[in-house]
This record gives sequence, structure tokens and C-alpha cells, in this order.
Amino acid sequence: MSPTLRDRVGPQAWPLLLAIGLPLLATLLVGGDSNWDLRNYHLYDAHALLSGRAALDVAPAQVQSWHNPLLDLPMYWLATSGLPARMTTLWLALPAMATLWCLLCLQSRLSPTPPTRLAQAVLAALAFSGAAAWSTFASSMDDGFVAAGIALALCFVVDAPERRGSTAWALAGLAAGATAGLKLSAAIYCVALAVAALPGGGPRDKAARVLPLALGGLAGFTLSYGWWGWRMAAEFGNPVFPYFNQWFHSRAALPLDFADARFRPHSVGDALLAPVHLLRNSRLFSELTLRDPRLLCALLAFPILGWRAPAGGLRTLAVFVVAAFACWIAQYGIYRYAIVLEVLGALGLVLALQRVPGKHSVTVALVLAFVLVSADTRRPHWGRDATGTVAGLRAPSLGSDALVVTASDAPLAYLALGLPAQVPLVGLANNFMQPDRCTALQSRAAHLLASHAGPMWLLSADAPAPADLAMLHRAYGFDVAGPCVDYPNPLAAARLCPLRRVGPVRTECTPQAR
Repeated sequence: MSPTLRDRVGPQAWPLLLAIGLPLLATLLVGGDSNWDLRNYHLYDAHALLSGRAALDVAPAQVQSWHNPLLDLPMYWLATSGLPARMTTLWLALPAMATLWCLLCLQSRLSPTPPTRLAQAVLAALAFSGAAAWSTFASSMDDGFVAAGIALALCFVVDAPERRGSTAWALAGLAAGATAGLKLSAAIYCVALAVAALPGGGPRDKAARVLPLALGGLAGFTLSYGWWGWRMAAEFGNPVFPYFNQWFHSRAALPLDFADARFRPHSVGDALLAPVHLLRNSRLFSELTLRDPRLLCALLAFPILGWRAPAGGLRTLAVFVVAAFACWIAQYGIYRYAIVLEVLGALGLVLALQRVPGKHSVTVALVLAFVLVSADTRRPHWGRDATGTVAGLRAPSLGSDALVVTASDAPLAYLALGLPAQVPLVGLANNFMQPDRCTALQSRAAHLLASHAGPMWLLSADAPAPADLAMLHRAYGFDVAGPCVDYPNPLAAARLCPLRRVGPVRTECTPQAR
């Protein structure tokens, strides 16, 4: 290899090794994905689209029954193909590789001098080991895809010489818009990008950034979500059904926004202190306990670096980070959704430490930062207990003309993959369906039960809860008729209990037209 070629390949080989090698090594350490979301809707939504069950079932995946399944299709095909489960894990590891590569590219562009291999390794390790990044790595939660898509968008525009180019901003919009179309929670980062495009230059310069960004974002969103939005609008009159139904007033759902507001702060003070609250173990931002200082690092490092730097990439990132934090804490407060801020926190910390005077001092600071941040991180465990693939999943014999119902918010929709094609799966009570809600879907479920003459089964994660059985008796006139049977599957325990009709089904609900 000639010295010139070695000079060209050498600087790229180490970052590429980090970006690919770390996730590859991690795939050998993590178990098979079995998280709540996978069991609730990631498998089901793709299956419903491809099998036609969407027209047969009624809300078995709860409010998530109508999420855009496009991003889950490759995972579903691999999971049901009969290939080893590790192949699915490898597919789900790709976003982490892309995110690390983008971060290392940003580091190279924004460092005062070419970053050392140690600085690159510390950045990759800190970004990869965060509470959001590690806990969702190679899982179907898809937050890793959000991190990769937005990191790519930032790579297009965070480059001082070219940041004013309209093409770069259009490409950034395309990447961010497509990411938001695949997972709507990424829309907060689209807003943050728009804010980051505003500072600097006169009105004409701002327009040369904002307009291409908006057009690219619209094109990207249309490509990834347009087909699904059209389908939802045609079926329900709401292109983002069931969300924001207080605006669209679809008869199939209540006029609510269906946003998860459990982790939103209760005051402006709580919102501003969120990065500090993340320094201690808590469930303020997640269903499971976590702790992570990276978000605080992002909010401290980038504004300081951006203020000291000339107009360019660092200032763009500083504005983006502050705007993204404001959007995230106001709309969600769910820590997983802050994964972009988390990985940028690792980047901001390393960029700041690279500016410490003295080569030896930088080395000590980087190693110390890695040890302290890693020791101060607590990562939630979302579920990696799968014992195999869902290929060939089969339900126990249910009898001809059967109907299966669920009566809780347990994640059970994935078990539709093993049901006969003609057997409906109906959610009667979950985070979307309730007997006292007068909607078209609730009315459809009640009429299905009232008119069904064949065997009926209750699907549950364990022994049915007394409250669920009481609801079935009171609202739908059904009791358990005999012993339950196990529904073998590789993801979680599940049981099927036979039901018998002991009373009338309440079908008096008449949803009002839009």
C-alpha cells in the first residue's frame, strides 16, 4: 500500500472499526429482544398489514395498533423467516453503527485538531453506553433508528464551510422528515432543526436554509408516512389515527390526543431541572429506574462551545440541542425519546475535553470522564429474554369458528401471529378500548361478541385478574368456563381461557358521526 493511500485509509479505518466493531461485539452479549413494545405492536402491526388481520381484529395492540409499520417490516420478515434470531439482532444493530459513524464524523469536523484515537474511542464508548442508547440497542423500540436518522441530518449541515448550502439543508430535511414519518416521536427533532437553521445572516440567508429544510422534510415525511397517512385518513378520517383526534373527530376514537403525558414535568421549574433530576435514580422520565448525566453534558457543553466558537457547526449544534431539549421536555419527557440529546451529550463532553491544554491533560481528562460518566449511569432493562424466534408460532386448538379476546393492557397482540387466519383477536379493555367508551370501534367489538356463536377464549399473560373477569361479566356477559391452557411461545408466558356466555352484551352505544 502506497504512503498516500495509507494516509487516506488510515484516518478512516479506526472510526469505522469503532462504529461497526462495538455494536457487533455487543450483539454477542445481549439476549433476544422481548420488550413490551415488541410484544404489543412491533410484530403485530407488520403482521396485520401483510396478513390482512387489520380488517379482522379490533385494537389488539391497543393505541399502538395503528402505528406506521414500515420500519418494522424488515424485523418482522427476519423474525418469522426461520433464520437464527441473531440475524434479527444484527439488523436491529445497524442504527447504532450508523449513529456512531455520524458522531465520529461530527467529532472530526468540529475538533480544533484531528481527534486522537483515544478521543474517538471515548466518544464511541460514551455514546454507545448511555441509558437510552444501550438499553434500546438491537431492540425493536426503534429509538436507535431515530438517533441514526437525526445524526445523519446533522452531518449534512454541521460543517462550517458548507452549512449555508441549500442542498445540505434540503438533505437534512429529507433525512429528518423520513425519520419522523417512520416514528412520529422524532418530529421534535425536525422542529429543533428548523430553529437551528434560523441564526446567522440576513433574511435571504435564513430563507436559503429554512425553505430547503422544510421542502426536504415534507418530501421525506411524505415518502415514509404518506401511504400510511392516506390509509388512516381513508379508513378513519384521521391521517395520524388515533392521535390528535380532538382535531379530526374520528368516530372510531374519543376526541383526545392520546399522548403519553405521564412523564411531562408539572412546572417550568421541573422542566428546567430535568437534566439535574437525571443525575439520580428515578422514574421521573421512564417506566423503569434510570440515571444518566449525558443530557446535562449536552446542555452545558454545546452552548459554551458555541458561544466561544465562530459562527458555524458548533453554534448550529448548540441551538439544535437547546431547541430539541425544549421540545422534548414539553411534549414527552420520556427519556428514550431523548436519545439524540444523549448521544450528543457524549459528543459535547469529548469536544470540550479535547480543548483542555496539554496532550497529557487531555488524555487524563478523557479517561476520567469515561470512568465517571459510566459509573454514574444506570440503564433500564426492557426485556431480552426471548428463547427463540416466532417463526412457526401456533396457538393451541381453539375449535372451529373461534374468537379470542383480551381484557387488559398486557402486551399480547404478538400472539396473533399464531392464530388461524379466520380467528379474530379483539381488545375489549386496554389503553385504548374501554366498555364505557362510545366509539365506533368499541361498538364493533360489542356487536362481534353479541353475534358470535362459536367458541370464545380469553387471552391473558397469566391467570386472568379478578378485575378483568368482573369487567367481562358486567359489560359483556361472559365468565371463564373451565381450566386455562398454556399458549407456548418464545417471548413471554401466555394463557388461553375458555369463556361461556352468561348474560347479554351491552350494545346500546351509538357513536355520533363526525
